[in-house]
Amino acid sequence: MEFSHQDGAACLIASCDELKQRARFDLPVGEVIRLGRSPRHGLAVPWDRMISSEHADLIVSDGALRVRQLKTARNPIRMLGSVASDFEVTSGESFQIGMTEFRFADALPRGDDSSMRLLDERSYNRAQLRQFGFGNANQRLEVLAELPNLLSASKSEEENAVGLVELLLKSIPHSTAVAILQYDLPVVSPNAQPRMMRWNSRPDQIGRFRPSNRLVFAAMNRGESKLYIWPQMAAEDSGRYTMSFGLGWAFCIPFITSRERGWCLYVAGTGGPNGASTVTGDDLMVEVRFTELLGAFFNSMHQVQRLRSTQAAMSQFFSPAVMAKLVAEGADTRLEPQEGNFSVLFCDVRGFSRRAEQEAQQLLNLLRRVSDALSVITRNIMLHEGVIADFQGDAAMAFWGWPAVLVDGPISACRAALAMQDELKRANLDPTHSLHGFEVGIGIGHGPAVAGKIGPPEQAKVGVFGPVVNLTSRLENMTKQFRVPILIDEPTAGFVRNYLPPEEARCRPLARVIPVGMQTAVTVYELLGPANAAGAIPDSQLAEHGLALDLFNRGKWHEAMDRFDKLPVTDRCKELLMQFMALHHFTPPVDWDGVIPLQSK
Repeated sequence: MEFSHQDGAACLIASCDELKQRARFDLPVGEVIRLGRSPRHGLAVPWDRMISSEHADLIVSDGALRVRQLKTARNPIRMLGSVASDFEVTSGESFQIGMTEFRFADALPRGDDSSMRLLDERSYNRAQLRQFGFGNANQRLEVLAELPNLLSASKSEEENAVGLVELLLKSIPHSTAVAILQYDLPVVSPNAQPRMMRWNSRPDQIGRFRPSNRLVFAAMNRGESKLYIWPQMAAEDSGRYTMSFGLGWAFCIPFITSRERGWCLYVAGTGGPNGASTVTGDDLMVEVRFTELLGAFFNSMHQVQRLRSTQAAMSQFFSPAVMAKLVAEGADTRLEPQEGNFSVLFCDVRGFSRRAEQEAQQLLNLLRRVSDALSVITRNIMLHEGVIADFQGDAAMAFWGWPAVLVDGPISACRAALAMQDELKRANLDPTHSLHGFEVGIGIGHGPAVAGKIGPPEQAKVGVFGPVVNLTSRLENMTKQFRVPILIDEPTAGFVRNYLPPEEARCRPLARVIPVGMQTAVTVYELLGPANAAGAIPDSQLAEHGLALDLFNRGKWHEAMDRFDKLPVTDRCKELLMQFMALHHFTPPVDWDGVIPLQSK
């Protein structure tokens, strides 16, 4: 099995007979390439544990390959049986790491098969192929029965491809080589390089097989199965063409898996069935039909496998209701960024840094407890059909309004926040609970934004973007300054008043502030549970706080102080305003408009 190769380019062929692994990599001239078992960038040889994650640097220059072992590599490189750390190999020479041999090839013959004469050329769409039988039905059924086991045992798309190649090579005895290729669509040129290619051949053909570019290009762009039959080539002419010496026929069957990507099966050989030395298009129709069926089965099962894998990964971030919406309407379409009104929630586990210092000798236990706290956050977000956009250490970000449009604005976000707070309150009543002593700070904002798949293709993720995100992050930080667990913005407070009965939730204004890094004043509110909950602030206390805040906003600070002093010491949201008044000697500034410019996040 080998990787795709660019005509005329230098390459490195890695092989491990013991593990039955083989791969071929292109080597651009003059560019340093990292070789390892799992390098961040470079050539990956994952099958050999003796190869370090990053083992050596390679560079091709003047027809030779220079190999320099990294100082961090654990095991030696051997060249001609001796240990070497910095050396050169020329075309045909090899070196070894662990159980894997690496052979350098300066270049393969260039060629273009566009001028090669065809004896026969045929095209078939799927409806036409269904007119042909399969031949030897029992053997064909046995091959098809191996597909589920092949897919279940494979851990990656590459392993799936390798398994299918092996299966086809075994099921078509008179084939010489089989390949599976994956391309970006459309295939714009016959010389376009595949994203991925895996192939295998009979023992006497390994290292020589290359598919016909012209055949693959025609099949992929027309979406039809193509069959070519060539005259037998003379050995001295073999370098002219992009197919191997001695191959007389090949067919290619395309499968389009998405608008952006497709793959094809390529089967090639010399003679016909039952050892026939010559072959016609009719002789190969059974093989073409069966390969098309095998590919269709594989494609369908592969799509199901990918869907399950995607759903499993997405289920960590999306609630069942959101997942159902994405599946029903098509994730590709729904993931596209959308403008609208969204509710955003930031939640941070309080005191993590302090606890990390105090429990430096029990970090695993602390990690488990923090994970339990994040589970409380995650569970309640998903129970209220939110989308988790990000985790950063001991903090989480979520949003509502995508992919389904919000019906009740930020109400679901508020319910999720209150549920988190209630669960942690109960845990703090039990000194033996893993969450005892943990608190959270939560900010909720609501407003215009863009949500969906955000970021460059290489690092895209589902998220939300807009001023409301910055404001909500500030609200979460401000919970420390106001000494309250949940802060919400003015639009969210309006929804709470209009849509939630006081038996479920209440809110009170705390101050009008200009957050650090912002220029517009915002009114911040505390979100509270019902008055009849254990330890809840009574409505009378909220009313008294409201009178004090009104006096503060109107510049009657001495009267405001008298009102604030009547509030319980445990109601600490007043402290920020009292400190602000004391800083100004209880005399409002000349231009006082009731707005506090915050000096820190």
